[in-house]
Formats: sequence, C-alpha cells, structure tokens
Amino acid sequence: VVELRNKLTHLFHLLGINSSREELGRIALESAVVTSDTLSKVEILIDDLGWAIHLQGRTQEGRSNIGKAVAMIENLAVATDADIVRSELAHAKAHRHLAFLAPNENGQNTHLDKCSSIIETLKSRESLMAGFVRQITCDEAQVHHARAFLTARNIGIHVDGRILSGDINSEKLA
Repeated sequence: VVELRNKLTHLFHLLGINSSREELGRIALESAVVTSDTLSKVEILIDDLGWAIHLQGRTQEGRSNIGKAVAMIENLAVATDADIVRSELAHAKAHRHLAFLAPNENGQNTHLDKCSSIIETLKSRESLMAGFVRQITCDEAQVHHARAFLTARNIGIHVDGRILSGDINSEKLA
C-alpha cells in the first residue's frame, strides 16, 4: 500500500484530487505503522495528511500533521546515505509547506531559512552530493521558488501582475 501511495501521491496532487490523496494517505499510514516504516509515515503526514488536507480548507489539521512529521524527523536515527537524504529532504519539504502556512513574513522566512540550512548541510557532504545531486538540487530549487512565490504574494504582484508605482520597498523585494 505504501508503494502504491508513493507512485500515486504526486499524480493526485497534480490532478487536484486531494480528498482521494488524503484517503490513500490514511490507508498507507496504517500500513507504514504496521511495518514500522517511519520515513514513509513522515512523508505521508507531510504530503497526504498535511498539504492535501490544507488544500481542502482544513489548514490547522494539515499544519498539525506536518508538525507531527517534523517532530518525528528530529528524533529519527537513520544510517544509510539514501535514508539521510530522504529524511532531510522530507524535513526541508515540511518547513517549505509550513512557510506557505505561516501567518506572517517572519514565520515564512524562519521556515524557509530552515529549508536552506538543511539543503546547505546536505550539499556540504561530498558523498551525499555524489550520489544524490539531482534530488538535493531539485529541492534547493523548490526552496528558491517558494521564497520567490511568497515574496510575490506578500507584495501583491500575484493580484494584477505589477507593483504600484513608487513602491520602492516592493521593487527591492522583487
């Protein structure tokens, strides 16, 4: 069930079928609990029971599930390079999602700075970059995208595609 979820969750996200994503996530979470697959539990809590629930309008429940995942990651001991990268990229994704759910720019920046720190730590380990450069670089790009998107949203560019004339602060941010 967890493997099926791994293959379908991104497709469900792209198609916007978040209630189905949540339902599959709940079933997969039960399987991950039975098999003691903590990394899968973390990923399910972040995406299927975190972000997908937020997209259905239940932001507090989604935020809570992402917070549970972060607590699990911070107490997780992993041994292999693959599991280190998987857990740290999930950790970065959790904070990226939390940045979008933060009530203000300070909260957004705190979470995005945490993402950047996680990515920089991974990049500093040559053995990880040698084996996982594509995944790490992709997540780094997603952090940059999140920061740019939130900046645009915060200064209102997303509303009509422009900055008010004379708004020097917004121009600098853009």
